Amino acid sequence: MTDESKDESPYAEEEKGKAEAPVEQASFHQPGWEFARMAAQSFLLPKTFPTQAELLYLPSVIPTIRVHQMALLKIFIIVSAIDLEVGWLGTAKRVGSDILVDEVFLFDQDVSYGHTELSTDSMSKVMLETLKRPDGESIFNNTRFWGHSHGYGGTSPSGQDDQTMRTFEGFGAQFFLRGIFNRTGDLSFSLYDWQNNLVYHRLPWKLVGKQPSMSTYLKLQDQLRSEMKERVVYHRPVILNPIQQGKPRQSVADFLLGRRRRRH
Repeated sequence: MTDESKDESPYAEEEKGKAEAPVEQASFHQPGWEFARMAAQSFLLPKTFPTQAELLYLPSVIPTIRVHQMALLKIFIIVSAIDLEVGWLGTAKRVGSDILVDEVFLFDQDVSYGHTELSTDSMSKVMLETLKRPDGESIFNNTRFWGHSHGYGGTSPSGQDDQTMRTFEGFGAQFFLRGIFNRTGDLSFSLYDWQNNLVYHRLPWKLVGKQPSMSTYLKLQDQLRSEMKERVVYHRPVILNPIQQGKPRQSVADFLLGRRRRRH
């Protein structure tokens, strides 16, 4: 047996037959290639995924959120009053490279365990009310803080939270601050600095201003609970029994007092 015959592949006859096949039988459109052709075409279709960019290094100066003690006290009262999600607006001003939060106020809203709604109508209403105050124009121009509670949940933003910030971007503000709080004492601040095309998450923060007295706390607690009675309506899951069936809607004040609102 010659060396040439030793090196000959056992599939030589089959390969030879394939080589002699007409070109149209081995084309890309042959039935055996149809699935692969369709899969390849799918990679050529236009994609809708948004382009993203990341910073390799943090900016040299990181903003610190300065929260006035009175503003934090209001937030504490609001978050402690209800175990569902609840939101508020506030003022945020640039102080050098930092952001100062020194005012917080409620708006009309429907809330549940996983949802708090900030509508354009409710925001417009509270802004018009704010303008009637002696310092209303300053508050109106500096309303760049939106905070809300996640109840007993974590302080990571939800998809709805991010969508709300995109809505604020459409208002034309240079920046907007978001704060997420919960009833276990966690909080997280995110600064959307559209002027510099940056978003900061979990920024450091500190308290500023004089600590409120106990009498101030008690007075403010009564005031905010009364305001929540008018502005906040919450939805709990329907309990299917003859007494509570069909009555999931209840004001915060009714919740605090342990009674349900009668349906008209």
